[in-house]
Amino acid sequence: MTGDANLAHQSGMSGLKMGAGIGVTTGFAGGYYGAKQTGINPWTGKSLTQKLNLLDYDFSPDANGNNVKMYRGITGHENSNKPLFLADSPEYARSYSADVVEITINKTAYYELRNSSLPGIETNVGINYSNGVRGGEYVIHNQQLKIYIIKIIQNR
Repeated sequence: MTGDANLAHQSGMSGLKMGAGIGVTTGFAGGYYGAKQTGINPWTGKSLTQKLNLLDYDFSPDANGNNVKMYRGITGHENSNKPLFLADSPEYARSYSADVVEITINKTAYYELRNSSLPGIETNVGINYSNGVRGGEYVIHNQQLKIYIIKIIQNR
């Protein structure tokens, strides 16, 4: 109202900056709060309500064939506290032992555990250093899943 266009422009820009700062802050806070309230990680967009322990998973084979097959060449070291290695083919498992066991687990539970934040399943391309045979490996880190698989091996 002073008639000074320069002063009016400066005041308008100052208001814009303040409004933008307030808008960004309240938008961030509202989005963060809303994401937390609905069980979503505000940084990744992934669910915070994923299964929190292995007891939530059903590894029993799916009757419709939605399964993952793994193979173990029985070495006698299946009860160690180290990760449990399984092969993606009976041929690769046989490079460790002639006594091979097929393990079948539910594919849905496999992918849920593999993609969760829990220690679970890792996949690698491996090599048997005693004979040079290469193959795909499933590395089981989760102790409860190891126990599940070891029980299958022992009850065969």
